[in-house]
Amino acid sequence: MKYIWALEDECHGIIGYYANEDKAKVACKVNAKLYGIDPETTPLDYDNEWCYAWGWEGATYIKRIEVIE
Repeated sequence: MKYIWALEDECHGIIGYYANEDKAKVACKVNAKLYGIDPETTPLDYDNEWCYAWGWEGATYIKRIEVIE
């Protein structure tokens, strides 16, 4: 199975798609800083194989999406 990761936030919806999970996590950290969240000191609200998120109600997060070949 192949996956992509969608970067989303509650205010703007989907911000981008990434083929690499690590790049998506970096983009998520950058977006978290725009909301005043320090990703280095603030624990994640969700961290599992499907979702990685910070902030109230998932202010900024990535989620894994299966790609159909």
